[in-house]
Amino acid sequence: MIVFATQTKIGKLDRGKVSWLNSQFLTSYQKNLRAIRERTAWKTQGTGAQFMGTHRPIRDEHDIYRININGLTFAAQGDIIYSISVDNGSGIFSKNPLDDQELEGHIIHKHDTEFFAVDYNPAYQQVVASVSSGLGKHLALFRDNSAVYQMLTEGDCVDQNPVWSRTRPGTIFYDSCGIGRDNNGNCVGYSNRAIYSLDLNSGQVREVVSLASCDCVSPREDNQGNIYFIKRPKPRENRSGTAVLTLLLIPVKILKAIFNWINFFTMQYSGEALTTAGANPARARQQNPKEVFIDGNLINVQKTLKQNKAQGEKNPGIVPRSWELTRLSADGDMTCIKKGVMAFDIDPDGNVIYSNGKHLIKILPGGNEEVLASIPFITWIRAQ
Repeated sequence: MIVFATQTKIGKLDRGKVSWLNSQFLTSYQKNLRAIRERTAWKTQGTGAQFMGTHRPIRDEHDIYRININGLTFAAQGDIIYSISVDNGSGIFSKNPLDDQELEGHIIHKHDTEFFAVDYNPAYQQVVASVSSGLGKHLALFRDNSAVYQMLTEGDCVDQNPVWSRTRPGTIFYDSCGIGRDNNGNCVGYSNRAIYSLDLNSGQVREVVSLASCDCVSPREDNQGNIYFIKRPKPRENRSGTAVLTLLLIPVKILKAIFNWINFFTMQYSGEALTTAGANPARARQQNPKEVFIDGNLINVQKTLKQNKAQGEKNPGIVPRSWELTRLSADGDMTCIKKGVMAFDIDPDGNVIYSNGKHLIKILPGGNEEVLASIPFITWIRAQ
C-alpha cells in the first residue's frame, strides 16, 4: 500500500486502485464553521443588516480557513498518522486507511503550536515530529501516542522532515537550516538546508551532507544504509534594491490605504463594495494556475512542463529538473537517481516511489518507470 497527500487531501493506492481518505478532524471543523456562520448570518445579511450598516458579502468558504496536510507516515498495525493545520489550529491524528469510517485517534491538537512532518518508529513505538511555535522549527519526540512530547533540538534554526534510520537504532535523519537575523533581531534570510543525523543514545548531531548554493531536503534511508534526499537550488534572496523599492512603493501604499478606508465606509452604509471583483480579489489573483508555490519555491507550471517535455521525459511533470533525487552511498559516493522530483519514499524492497508534481511513479529495477497514478501536486508519499 502507498499513502500520499496533497495540500488538502489524503489518498491511498491499494492494489492499483486510488481512493481518498477523509480527515474527520477537518470535516468536523468545516461542519462547526458552517453552523456558526449560519447562526450569525442575520448580523451581516439581509435588509436588517443593511439598515444597521453591518451588511457584509457572503465570503467563499475557502477564504475563511486554510488547510495544509503537513506530514504523513505509517504507524503500528497498518494505521497512518498525519499532521494537519486548519486556520490557527494544528494537530496530529491517526486513522485506519482500510476503514475510512472508523473513528480517528487523537494524539494532540493545539492553537499555539504547529505540527509538521512526522515519522513512526515501530521498534520504540515513538513518533518524531517537526514542531513550531514561532519562526523556527525543532524536533519533538512523542511516546505511545501520547500528547506529551519531549523537545530534541533547539536553537535559531529550522529543523524539519525527520525520519527514523532503518539501519541505526535510535538515529533520526532530518534537514535543517539556520536563521539569519539583523541587529534588531529581524529575520533576513536562511542558510542552505543540509542533512543531519541525531543519535538519541549519545545526543550527538552530525552533518551528513551539505552542498554549496543548494538545499538538501527530505532524507530517507534504505535497508543498506544509503541516504536519499532531494537536492535543489537554494531560492535566491534578492535583498539588493529592497530599501529603494520600499521607498518607491510608499505613495502606492498610501493610495491603497485611502481607497480601503473609503471602501469600508461604503460597505458600512450601502452594503456594497466599490469593487465588483468578488469576495476576495486578492485570493483570485493568487490562484494563478500557471504558477504555484512548492515549499517556498515559485514554479511556473506550464513553462516547466514544456521544458521537461523538450528534454524527452517519458512522463513529464511540473517540477524543475534541477530538483534532483540524489543517493549518498555508505562509502560517500553521490549519484543522481532522478531529475524533477517533488516528493518520494522508498518501499521495503528498496524501490523508489516518487512524484513529479503530475504523476506518481515507481522506478523499477533496471531504471524503467511505471506510472502508478496521475495525481497532481503530491507533497507526501509513504510506501509500505
